[in-house]
Amino acid sequence: MSTVRGPKRALVAVAAVLVAAAAAAAVTAHGAQGASSTTLKVWMASGTPQETGVATLVRRFEKTHPGVKVEVTYKAFADYTKTIPLRLASSNAPDVLQGNQGYGLDSTLVKRKLIIPVDKYAKKYGWIKLYGAPQLGQYRLRADGKWDGKGALYGIGHHVDFVGVFYNKAKLAKYGLRTPPRTMAQFEGVLAKAAAAGERGYLFGNQDGISGTWVLGSLIGHYGSAAYVRSWLTGTAGTTFVNAPNRAATNKLLDWIQKGYVTDDFNGVPYPDSVSAFSEGEGVFLVTGSWVAAGVRAKLGNNVGFVNFPVGPSRKFQGIGSLSLPWHISARTKNPDLAAELMDTLVNRQAGPVLLAHGRIPGFATVARAPNPLLRDIQLAWNQLRMSSGQLLYLDWSTPTMLTELERGIQEVLGGQTQTNEFLTAVQKNWADFQATWR
Repeated sequence: MSTVRGPKRALVAVAAVLVAAAAAAAVTAHGAQGASSTTLKVWMASGTPQETGVATLVRRFEKTHPGVKVEVTYKAFADYTKTIPLRLASSNAPDVLQGNQGYGLDSTLVKRKLIIPVDKYAKKYGWIKLYGAPQLGQYRLRADGKWDGKGALYGIGHHVDFVGVFYNKAKLAKYGLRTPPRTMAQFEGVLAKAAAAGERGYLFGNQDGISGTWVLGSLIGHYGSAAYVRSWLTGTAGTTFVNAPNRAATNKLLDWIQKGYVTDDFNGVPYPDSVSAFSEGEGVFLVTGSWVAAGVRAKLGNNVGFVNFPVGPSRKFQGIGSLSLPWHISARTKNPDLAAELMDTLVNRQAGPVLLAHGRIPGFATVARAPNPLLRDIQLAWNQLRMSSGQLLYLDWSTPTMLTELERGIQEVLGGQTQTNEFLTAVQKNWADFQATWR
C-alpha cells in the first residue's frame, strides 16, 4: 500500500472532503426529490375519513413528514370487500388498507400473500402493550390464512365497535328505574311493565337477520363465557356451539317474543327502521352497536344512555364487540416502514383525543374525556368489557358462510319454523365442515 506524504497529501485530503460534500449534497437532493414525490395510498371502509377522524390524523402525519402526501380512498363496505383483493393484486395497490377480521376478508388477504405481518412494527411502536395482547388475537393468522388467534400479527384497529343497550332515560324512569338495568331481572322488569302498558319495550327489526345475531350474541355473553366463544370462533378442537349457554340464550329471546316484549312482526321490520323508531322516542331499549350513537343522540339528545348488557353467572361484562376493521400494510408497497409510521399515527395514544372528538372510542385506555354524556357512557362500557376481556368478537367471523347461516337460522328459530337444538346443530355443522378443510 502506497502512502502520500507532505503537501500533496493535504491537497488530496481537501479534494476528498470536497468530493464527499458533493456526494452528500447529491444524496440530500435525491432524498428531497424522493420525499416530494412520495405518495402513500390508503383505502378504507369503516366510515368516511372525515367522520372517523382519519382525515385529521392524516394531516397530522403529513405535517411531520414534509414532502409525503397521503391519498385516502373510501368505499362502502359491501363494495369494498369485493374490490380490495383485486386492487391489492394489481400494479396500483394501496400502501395501507383496512381489512376485516376472520374469514370475511383477512384470511383471503393473508392466504394470497397480499398483506404483510406487522409484528416488528407492533414491537417498535408499543402497540401490544398499548392495546393488550388478548385484544390483538383477532388480527393473528397463520401464513396459510387460518385464523387461529395465535399466528403472526397482520394488522391493528384504531377504535372499537361493540354491541350494548341504548336506553331512553325518560321511558326507563316511567317504568320504575332511575338508573340503567344492571341485572336481567331489572331489564325484564322494565320490559314487562312496558308490555302491560301496551308498549313494546325492546325495538327489534330483524328483516335481514343481522340484528338477531347481535342480540343472540349479547345473551350468549350473559349466560356463557367470552373466552370459550373466542376459542370456538378460532377453530379450537372440541369446542361446540351446541351447549347450555347458547341454548339458554336462544330460549330467552324466544321467551321475550312470546311475552310480547319485542316489536310486532320483528322478522318483517328492517333494522334501520327500529333504529329510527327508537330515535323518535318509541320503546325503551335498542340492542345494537355503538356505531349508531351519533344518529340516535342527534334526535334524543341527553335523553339517551348506553350500558353493557346485564352481567350473568360469570359476573363479568361480556358481549359482542371488537376493535375496528384492521389497518394492514400491502405486500406491494415500496415504503413499508413509512406505511407503518402512518399506521402508528392512526392508532397510537396521541390519536385518542382525535377519535373521541369524532365520536369514536379508542381501543386502549385513555384519560381523554369523551365530548358528550352518551359517548362517555360508551367509553365506560368499553372499558368494562376491555378490563374483563369480555369481547366475544362477532359470531359470523367463524366461517366464510356463517353470517348467512346465522341470519337465516335466527329468523327461522324465532319465527317458529325450527327448534332451538336444530338451529344450534346447523350452526355447528357449518363450523365443523369448514374446520375440516384445514385438517
